[in-house]
Amino acid sequence: MCPHCRTNAPLVYRGLDAYCSGCGKPRSLLSGTSLTHAGKPARLAGGVVHAFGWIVLVVGLGVAALVGLLLTPLFGATTGAVTGGIFALLTLLAFAVVRRGGRHLESSGDATRDRRREQALLALAANRGGRVQALEAAPVLDVSLEEADQILTRIAKTQPYDVAVELGDEGEIFYVFKQVPAGQLAAPGPVGVRVAGAPAPAAAPPAAEALVAEEAAATAEADARARR
Repeated sequence: MCPHCRTNAPLVYRGLDAYCSGCGKPRSLLSGTSLTHAGKPARLAGGVVHAFGWIVLVVGLGVAALVGLLLTPLFGATTGAVTGGIFALLTLLAFAVVRRGGRHLESSGDATRDRRREQALLALAANRGGRVQALEAAPVLDVSLEEADQILTRIAKTQPYDVAVELGDEGEIFYVFKQVPAGQLAAPGPVGVRVAGAPAPAAAPPAAEALVAEEAAATAEADARARR
């Protein structure tokens, strides 16, 4: 589990450094399952098995032809053909078994990779309020934007009860992971927020009011002198 986002997000390796596929923060090596290498050993083994199968086919058919040619002068054409045919049939059966094993290994690798990708997307959604865009998933999955959109679309089609598609206000596409508890998405702050400061000084009285006040004061002073 990632100590930062508290999810079971697999690791994304960039060189010798490991990062959480959910929150993108560094993590220690081998502290979780790998998204970068998910399914690659099985797919590599499947490729090796496929190559071995073709070698078996070529060598087996060659041996069958050689046996048939060697037995024909000694025991007749029929015996040579039958014996060579048996070797060829055994070769084809072996080739079919090896090819099936190779396909099984490749399918197992693809399934492991897809499960790990879904796990990473779920962790990413948990850090995005439940909604993910293809442009956010592409760097996490280490794929192109188009491939990330195809992966998310496939998940939404195959798991309609778990993943839904929504359109944003500007037409952007969001993939909503319903397994993630509904959270508050990061929203921009209110526009035009006023910062509290010192109170503004009181406005000065208009000039006309000041003149009236001065005349009243002068009249009062003149009356006082006349009484003396």
